[in-house]
Amino acid sequence: MRRSLIELYIHLVWGTWDRHACITPDIEEDVYNALIAKCTQHGCAVLAVGGTFDHVHILIRATGVLNIPTMVHDAKGMSSHLITSKVKPNHFFRWQGGYGAFSVDVRSIDNVIAYIKNQKKHHAERTESQYLEYYLTAPDPKPDAATGTSLETGVHAGGLSS
Repeated sequence: MRRSLIELYIHLVWGTWDRHACITPDIEEDVYNALIAKCTQHGCAVLAVGGTFDHVHILIRATGVLNIPTMVHDAKGMSSHLITSKVKPNHFFRWQGGYGAFSVDVRSIDNVIAYIKNQKKHHAERTESQYLEYYLTAPDPKPDAATGTSLETGVHAGGLSS
């Protein structure tokens, strides 16, 4: 190849401080727009953003050099500052320190986008702890031999970051 080709899909997820219901309907769009803006500034295309009152999911496509911890730190900081200083100054808003970053197989992009966009419905049917309990106790999905990616979930075996 004459030029490098980098196309990585990453599913990010993080929660509010102590899972407080900080993302109220009146600020949700502002939070999401701030996250999109910061991810875009870091050179990522944002394919989906969604969540509930206490956490967010973002699917990004990275096409160049990306420092995930720095981008997540900046996105959290910018959105928190925006909410607490301009949008709703008397509103408690803070993110947890950690986050999850999952590689996503290109064949699973549509499923991950649908999952992210349907977070409210998903969580109305199953709590986060039920989901995590299932995810942590379920047998490991058989990864595709060539890519190491679960054909069921589209998540690479490398999974969670802190």
